[in-house]
Amino acid sequence: MGYYEELVDKMTTYYCNQTKCTPDQASDVMIRIRVLADQLAEHCRTAEAAVRDAFPATAEGEALDRHAALRGLTRKAGDKAVGVVSFGRPTAAGYDILIPRGTVVQSGGEEPLRFVTTEDTILPGHFADIIASVQAVEPGARYNLKKNSITVMVTPPPGITLIRHVTACKGGTDSERDEELRRRLLDTCRGPAVGGSPGYYRRLALDQPGVGKVKVLPTCRGAGTVDLVVRGSYGALYPADLARLEELFRGQRELGVDVLVREVQTTPVNLSLSLGVLEGWDYDAVRESCEEALREELEGLDIGEPWLLARMYRCVMSQEGVHNCAVTLPAADVYPLEDRLLVPGGITVQRMEVSV
Repeated sequence: MGYYEELVDKMTTYYCNQTKCTPDQASDVMIRIRVLADQLAEHCRTAEAAVRDAFPATAEGEALDRHAALRGLTRKAGDKAVGVVSFGRPTAAGYDILIPRGTVVQSGGEEPLRFVTTEDTILPGHFADIIASVQAVEPGARYNLKKNSITVMVTPPPGITLIRHVTACKGGTDSERDEELRRRLLDTCRGPAVGGSPGYYRRLALDQPGVGKVKVLPTCRGAGTVDLVVRGSYGALYPADLARLEELFRGQRELGVDVLVREVQTTPVNLSLSLGVLEGWDYDAVRESCEEALREELEGLDIGEPWLLARMYRCVMSQEGVHNCAVTLPAADVYPLEDRLLVPGGITVQRMEVSV
């Protein structure tokens, strides 16, 4: 029951107790009750939102940004995907053709994604094609496209008739979600970033764009050493990103401390289970929901965090339409090394013999 219905019910009951009569639904008294209940319900919702936004663990959107700002944190912006395309024509033109910066190309399909060239490119008169770098028009992981996805020239330069998508578009990331920012904020609250502490190195690394997970290993290579094991928000970091982190910590480390930044090594975890669904539910739909939930649960593990069978059972049984499940793989809890990250391997879901 919502605030409005609850208030109308309570106010009507109170009126009846005081007057010993029940107001007609079309009476002036009932109209007044409804109007007042509507206004009070709005105030209740405002108060509920204020309570929610008062705490970092439950705040959302701008309220969460304000909590983060008190700890010196800001929401990480997304990155734009980049790739390479080839512009050309059936035969060489015999004269140079300019492909200006900002030339717009896009992918095919019902929801095309647009990219623009990042610099002026000249197609020499004796060549039939030339490659050019393109960048997504806005940040987002959805712009990470496979090779041959870009097929349309929105603003074709004069003399250019052909386009070919040479390399996959990579590097696009979404802006930091509330849960990701909340996790960084709560980590900062639990372990204040004192200069030179593991919390300091962890926070500094997580503040960098594209970095999703960090494990700090003090004295891993002996006294005076700190290893930062990192993972990108959407997979492995590029060598250039690792080099950028190395350069950052070279200037931020304590005197005499050797800081090493390295990409985490991953260990795939294969999952296998049998699934029973409730009567009337579509088995394939429930199976797909369980597979997606398991994949997201595994991808949410931190570096060095184990995969527990209890977590797998809880994940599956919390999906709608599931009646029962039996895990066959892994046979026991999986504990990685402290500098390893468990990632999804193959996920196999079979139908149980008996469903209800």
